[in-house]
Parts: sequence; structure tokens; C-alpha cells
Amino acid sequence: AGIESIAITSHDKYLFTGGLEKRNHIKQFSVRNGRMIKDHGPIFVNDGVLSLTTTSDNKWLCDAGKEGHLNQISLNSQQVIRDSRKIHTSSIP
Repeated sequence: AGIESIAITSHDKYLFTGGLEKRNHIKQFSVRNGRMIKDHGPIFVNDGVLSLTTTSDNKWLCDAGKEGHLNQISLNSQQVIRDSRKIHTSSIP
């Protein structure tokens, strides 16, 4: 089990990581000092994180699971804002 996906904000402030094993945690790191800022916990209970991306305005992190799940996380509040559950029948790369 390891890191499958990474994303970095456009202002190079935060780096996010996620992996494919079930109940994998999305972790947020400071690019400046390399320290973990937040462990967002297991975003998908029965799924791993296949892909991560941030918006160009640095407001949102979107994560997709290998089983077709999709979430939107606010980078300001550090909370899942939209849980789209399973929106595809297969993975979202």
C-alpha cells in the first residue's frame, strides 16, 4: 500500500496524497516545510483514492475513488462539502 495520487495547489502551498487501499487517508502537507498539516482520514470507507486535483483558485480539492466515487473538499474549512457518492460504474482516473 502506498501513494497512488498527488496534487499540489497552484500557489505551491499545499501537497495532497492518497492511495488505493480501502479506507485510505488523504493527507495534506506544507510544501514549504514538508510537515503534515492534516490527515483528512478515510474519505472513502470501501474504496481507495485513485485521483486528486485542486482548482486553480486554490479553494477546492476533488478526489475520486477507484470504484467511481467523487468528493469535493473545501481547502478553507478542511471539510467534505460535496459527497457525490458513486457517480460512475468504474474508476475515475
